[in-house]
Amino acid sequence: MVHRLSDTLSKLKKILSEMDSVLIAYSGGTGSTFLAKIASEKLGKKAFTVTIDSKIHPRSEMEEARKTIQQLGINNIIIRGSELQNDTFLSNPKERCYLCKKEIFSKLKRMAEKKSINFIADGSNCDDLNENRPGLMALCELKIRSLYKKQVFLK
Repeated sequence: MVHRLSDTLSKLKKILSEMDSVLIAYSGGTGSTFLAKIASEKLGKKAFTVTIDSKIHPRSEMEEARKTIQQLGINNIIIRGSELQNDTFLSNPKERCYLCKKEIFSKLKRMAEKKSINFIADGSNCDDLNENRPGLMALCELKIRSLYKKQVFLK
């Protein structure tokens, strides 16, 4: 098991190095924290994190994410979420997670393009596949790299 973990970590580091620059959607969760830490180690100042400051998430989660990313010493950009300005989202449809992720990651794509950052990634992982996560479809559509396939990153 240790050998397989070591191989997986080596593969992740190699892929990150090949990316040359990455913007990571940072939630403060285990997956995005792990990914941000490894990306920062491999890419230094070419690894960025973005945290969404949104009224749909508890303020305490935002503060905890901000503290953690500061402790790690990683570049972090905070942007405001605008989900509550979307009437379709406000009608609370069953695909609201998809709508939210599509909006957020579309913003991140535009940001990455402006800053000439090659890739966008998030910390979604295999555990996320055990739940109903309609937002993962938005990630696939937008070609966001994730940790959730059998490979280290969805390509």
